Amino acid sequence: MKRQQLMKSKRDSDTKHKKDTRQYIQIGKLVCKYFPLLLDCQPSVQEELSPEFAFLESILKLHQSNPDLMRRLRDAFERQNL
Repeated sequence: MKRQQLMKSKRDSDTKHKKDTRQYIQIGKLVCKYFPLLLDCQPSVQEELSPEFAFLESILKLHQSNPDLMRRLRDAFERQNL
């Protein structure tokens, strides 16, 4: 019984991982579609982010920390798509 639970847990984890990976890929494709210069960024082998990725992270943090901006962007999107 315990073995079956472990196998089910592993399958569920694998399914979630595949779903998350597809979602990350779709988000990445959209971001790169509108910001193609990001494709020139190369990930660093070290723990710290390369300067290009650090810049991108700071932009994303700025947007994330400003809920009013995100609300205005969503409102503009919804008005555009009525």
